[in-house]
Amino acid sequence: MADQTPYERLGVAESASFEEIQATRDRRLAELEPDSPQRTAIETAYDAILMERLRLRQEGKIKVPERIRFAEKPVTEPKKTPAFPTPTAPAWAGRLFDKPQPQELLTSSVVFGSLMVVALLPRLQPTVLQLLLVAGIGGSIWLVTRKENHFGRAALFSFVALLIGLLLGTAIAGLIPVLGPLSAEQIATAFALLLLWAIATFVH
Repeated sequence: MADQTPYERLGVAESASFEEIQATRDRRLAELEPDSPQRTAIETAYDAILMERLRLRQEGKIKVPERIRFAEKPVTEPKKTPAFPTPTAPAWAGRLFDKPQPQELLTSSVVFGSLMVVALLPRLQPTVLQLLLVAGIGGSIWLVTRKENHFGRAALFSFVALLIGLLLGTAIAGLIPVLGPLSAEQIATAFALLLLWAIATFVH
């Protein structure tokens, strides 16, 4: 085998055309198992023939079709990691919630932050808490209406937020064994104001 020419190893005549050489290589490779060591010998002989013919072509001794190139080993493409779809918010959430502008975020945070600070002052009277909730409702309705020009929708969201906030705050206050100087009504008011801030800031 070592004394054989590349043509003999591949099994073609030296006068064979490029198409015949390529067809012979393809046929012989198809007859072998994928991991057969003979595949390497066939590929090596095929590469050597192409190299020789390209050299002869450069020397002007033969004419070789333009499509002949140096044989390349098959490149195994790396396995692609399946791309998981990026989670996206539901369409209804995109219609209901919005990313606030910095100025809107600052305004609502200052308004409701001030109300919550007052609501958590020690030993605050119930009357003051009621006034804070009225101010919170008014602020929420004003901020939402200013963004979408729909008073009814703004009022509905604000009152729902008030109700949920009061219920949630009351439930949490009942779970806290010691409130110190704070009353359960103050905790409920603070949670209601927090929820009103979220509605006023993120709902559009």
